[in-house]
Amino acid sequence: MSGEALAEALRRLQAGDARGALDAASALARAEPGNVRAYLVAGIALRALERIEESRAALERAALLDPRDYAPQFELGVLCEGLGQVQAAAEHFQRAAALRPQFAPARYAALRALGRLAVRRAGYARAAELFAEALALAPDDPDLPLFLAQVLLLVGRFDEAWVPYAERDSRRAFEQRAAAAGRPYRVPALAELVGADVALVAEQGLGDTLFFLRYAASLRGVARRIALAGEPRLRPLLERTGIFDAFIEAPAPDDVPVLVADLPRVLGPGVDMFPPSLRAAPTQERLREWRARLEAAGPRPWLAATWRAGTRPEVVRQALSKNVPVAELFGALARWPGTVLALQRGLEVGELAAARAALGRPVRDLSRAGDDLEDLLAIVACVDRHVAVSSTNMHLAALAGATADVLVPFPPEWRWRPEGESPWFPGFRVHRQAPDGDWSRALAGVLG
Repeated sequence: MSGEALAEALRRLQAGDARGALDAASALARAEPGNVRAYLVAGIALRALERIEESRAALERAALLDPRDYAPQFELGVLCEGLGQVQAAAEHFQRAAALRPQFAPARYAALRALGRLAVRRAGYARAAELFAEALALAPDDPDLPLFLAQVLLLVGRFDEAWVPYAERDSRRAFEQRAAAAGRPYRVPALAELVGADVALVAEQGLGDTLFFLRYAASLRGVARRIALAGEPRLRPLLERTGIFDAFIEAPAPDDVPVLVADLPRVLGPGVDMFPPSLRAAPTQERLREWRARLEAAGPRPWLAATWRAGTRPEVVRQALSKNVPVAELFGALARWPGTVLALQRGLEVGELAAARAALGRPVRDLSRAGDDLEDLLAIVACVDRHVAVSSTNMHLAALAGATADVLVPFPPEWRWRPEGESPWFPGFRVHRQAPDGDWSRALAGVLG
């Protein structure tokens, strides 16, 4: 009878009926308090129902009933990983792998969790080893290639990094569209671009596009023609760089397409990984307009601040989200002797009020300037100090030949390196969040 009850609970669980699975497993546990599998299924069902502490209790009960069973340990690891408790997850996965060495998912999950734990401890080289081993066991994991690429880039193993970086979502989407159109995409060798019409395709966000386009200068004198497909908002700025021969909606049949983020891989081993940003000065008209606006906003020196950027991973997988607490940032800026400007695009309710309260005086709202890149380019060129998380604004500052104070969350995004100045952004002052999440030391260093 217990076998039939357990089979029914498992059937419901596999069918996505977590409530039904819980009812069946709970009934079995009441009838047979020593039934490990009843508590195991109940724990999994409770997790699916987001009854987290009850799930943990059921799984821990299963583990206590049979300490030799790998399954409760594995499911506890899954629970902890979902909660962001990486160290606990790693410990549970390791126990599961030790109890059943032939169970590859436990070994893979342990390696993945240990890799994430190594990142949290700034052990990036070790994390690369762990992620690579995990990827060998689970090549279909959609996130592991990007985990691996990020740490390889952080430690400067660039040639190795571009291979897993090819698994980014934006490239996969482009490859699917290209294949459906009968033009499968592959990264060409540099020799294939000699005398060719090259169409650079901007498949990522504005900031990433601006960053990777610095490598496009290396194609001058190689390609016959360089066109940029996508991101029409960038066209007025990029026309002034003198790099591009045309701006198009999509590659033509005779063009050789190259995704912008694949440019370092196209250029191959030995390429200068740290070329300067492209340069495009603001127009004189916008500079005059914004100098007048800033003078009306308040006396110099002018400081522009941005505290939030990116997209939360729960909205876009593999996304990067950067956030500095508003009150902490503006509290650190209270000693600024001039006018403070909020250059934050998409202000959320209460943010400006919190900024003003922490600063102790008015904060001028320039949030609407974020809708026009020409305006942003002029602003970052005009202000006396620009303090912000990494965003499109930072790449625009580099484009304008300006510098900034960049606030880098931990773990750092690879372009800002594990320590010191970024070789891609010379002159930018880097202020790093502590591994424990504390911003106080970083923010104290902004105004010295």
